[in-house]
Amino acid sequence: MASDKRARRTGRRVQARAGAAPAASAQVLLGDWQRRVVFMLLFSGLAFAAVGAFVAPRGAGYWFAVAAAPVIGTLMGFVVGGAPGRALDARLMGGGAPKDGPRPILPAALPAAQRLALQTALLPVLLSELAGAAERMAPRERAAAHALVEAGATAPEGEPRQALARDLPRLIVELTAGNAVAAGEAEDLARRLALPAPRMGVTP
Repeated sequence: MASDKRARRTGRRVQARAGAAPAASAQVLLGDWQRRVVFMLLFSGLAFAAVGAFVAPRGAGYWFAVAAAPVIGTLMGFVVGGAPGRALDARLMGGGAPKDGPRPILPAALPAAQRLALQTALLPVLLSELAGAAERMAPRERAAAHALVEAGATAPEGEPRQALARDLPRLIVELTAGNAVAAGEAEDLARRLALPAPRMGVTP
């Protein structure tokens, strides 16, 4: 019986610690004394502003208010900068967490038709990347890349540009790696792109 009571008391203590853990570990921007100094300066400035706005600048009362303003502001800042300031700091820091927004759709998750349209729209960028990568290629691969860039720049709209957009990302990687098969494929593709539109797709 006594062991059951001890177990229940231990369980309640664990639950109380678990409930207090989030509050204790709340993220804050300033330490306690840093926050108090900030509030002291803030309230002292507000006290001086109130003296200048509501007390006529003459007589002993004015000078008493001027002398009392920093004392009152310091005391108020010390009090407010404690637990109330810590709660405000934690609330402001917690309120800046990013909210869940719409997740971007990866190109690989798009339907084939939309993915092909996206690749075709990016064709000028891919051709520019191929032209830049050609300087690092072996002679045959460099010549094939230059021929493909020239043919791709003047390729007609429709199936020719779609075929080029579909194969170009892979060809850039393989040509840069010195793949001779990719060089032959690029040469063949450049020749087919240079053909008139009615003969497109027929390998000479």
